[in-house]
Amino acid sequence: MKRGRPKAELVVTDDERAQLTSFARSRSLPASLSTRARIVLSSADGEANTSIAARLKLTKATVGKWRARFIERRIAGLYDDVRPGAPRSIDDERVATLIQTTLHTKPANGSTHWSVRGVAAETGISKSSVQRY
Repeated sequence: MKRGRPKAELVVTDDERAQLTSFARSRSLPASLSTRARIVLSSADGEANTSIAARLKLTKATVGKWRARFIERRIAGLYDDVRPGAPRSIDDERVATLIQTTLHTKPANGSTHWSVRGVAAETGISKSSVQRY
């Protein structure tokens, strides 16, 4: 006899399963997103929340949270929500320029790598902001 509240059924489409499997195996995505994908895949395979939690070394509440978020919002629910706080002072284009400069150019002074101060001066972004990215 089952105990507790009945869980909403979690069913994934073939496309979602392929994407979740890719997330779970990825070494370039944040670990949190890979873990969430593993939670959803295990739930879709019928594994109980308690065994998923024990296997992934998480709490039952965490497993339940991401399971429910997936049911409600699908793949988009696995990403972090925007948190309150001051808006970013640097837009995505300037961050992309910073990354492009750092990875694909060399400083004019003959060095082989950019220093924080050098790339900050080159891109016009403050040194403290450069250190965050």
